[in-house]
Amino acid sequence: MVSRLGRFLRKLRIDNNLILKDMADILEVTSSMLSAVENGKKSAPLEWEDIIIKSYNLSEEDKEELHNSILESIKQIRIDIESNDYDRANVAISFARNFEELNEEKIKKIFEILESNGD
Repeated sequence: MVSRLGRFLRKLRIDNNLILKDMADILEVTSSMLSAVENGKKSAPLEWEDIIIKSYNLSEEDKEELHNSILESIKQIRIDIESNDYDRANVAISFARNFEELNEEKIKKIFEILESNGD
């Protein structure tokens, strides 16, 4: 089944006269990877948003649709804690353990902290 992101990417390809391989080359992935994302079988890497925005002349509305579609496609997020110090690793593990229990107020506070870059 084609995902919301898949519909967006296919429309973008058609509008730019590209085949699957052309867009896959721009995203630096295989055609099969791009196809799997389009069909909802794999999550889109977060980096795709910046690559697509830089590669195509998207309207603000399209940028928002792309952003929301990528977020919707993400099924799992991985954090490499091996290359981080103990405190960063501990925060990531604690967040993952408590993620399901966060209420809206705590989510909002965490988001505000992250958006302010910790200032």
